[in-house]
Amino acid sequence: MIYSLNNHANSTNMIVDIIGSLKRGIAVSDYPTDQLLGVLIRMKGLFNFCDCSLDYEDRVDHKCKVFGVHNDIVHTPLCCCCQRIQFLDMLGVFMDQLSQENRLSSFYDNHLSRARIRDRTFNLKFEGSKLYFQILRHLYAFRRSYSGDRITQSYTFNFKTLVLEKLK
Repeated sequence: MIYSLNNHANSTNMIVDIIGSLKRGIAVSDYPTDQLLGVLIRMKGLFNFCDCSLDYEDRVDHKCKVFGVHNDIVHTPLCCCCQRIQFLDMLGVFMDQLSQENRLSSFYDNHLSRARIRDRTFNLKFEGSKLYFQILRHLYAFRRSYSGDRITQSYTFNFKTLVLEKLK
């Protein structure tokens, strides 16, 4: 089904530590930027991500509906959907913090936000220190009557150089 474990014997305990530290009242946005980077890099190497597809509202339709109800250290470390949502939420916060620190101007230049990263990102692919992903956009949905135009934008984020690049 949606549960999966990495082959690392200690990975489940490490995931429990990551999720557990978030559950103990430490808000993601309260992490210092550099510490958040370390957590994301650990998550990238440990987590398995679901391959859930987009629904009729162009949001990722996760098979698991538990994440928003109770983020616990029993279910979440084993659930690929919850792992993906947690990772993308933290990635959105991290990119937003970098942008506020004037270290990632391309985040706002491309009209990205924490919510867009968390809710509209699909086709995640890691290659070394780079994360490739796509976001489905409705660029004029709130400026004029919605005509149904959808635009898929592709990006890469390098965890080593902290560069976000929009791909052609």
